Amino acid sequence: MICEKCPSVWKCTASKDHVKIVVRHVWEEYMEACEDIRHTIGMKELYSHRKETIERIF
Repeated sequence: MICEKCPSVWKCTASKDHVKIVVRHVWEEYMEACEDIRHTIGMKELYSHRKETIERIF
């Protein structure tokens, strides 16, 4: 493997066979899309009102 000889392999993985496994949630793609929408100009202001309407009990 190419990673075996890399001097920085310890930054990427601690596994003995030098394999890095990335695990993503089944809906990760959709959650990322929601985050992107939430940070757009119009939605930023709308999202700030959420604490006043949806999450009052907190």
